[in-house]
Amino acid sequence: MKPELQGMLSTGTDDEQTLVNTLETKLPNAHSRSLRCFQRVLTLYGTSGMQREFVKEVFGKVDGDGFYRAGLLDAQSPEEFDAKLESLREEQKNRVDHTEKVFK
Repeated sequence: MKPELQGMLSTGTDDEQTLVNTLETKLPNAHSRSLRCFQRVLTLYGTSGMQREFVKEVFGKVDGDGFYRAGLLDAQSPEEFDAKLESLREEQKNRVDHTEKVFK
């Protein structure tokens, strides 16, 4: 395994148990944040409205024209990730309903 993968903090699988077991063994730091199935993300974070758009911006999406639009996690370098993240931050600022009550 490449040494730079040892610090990986998260993984994602389609819940295929052999792959899950291997990732848990080889990437112990990532185990606590592993994502087993994309459907779980949609269940946890919503499937409509702003939540769904947020999930698409992070994980990517297929537009109505059938073309894949890369998400934040598709970044190929730290610089590209940072640029995409900053772009998403600006978009979110414009979308947020500032009248909505936030509970901490």
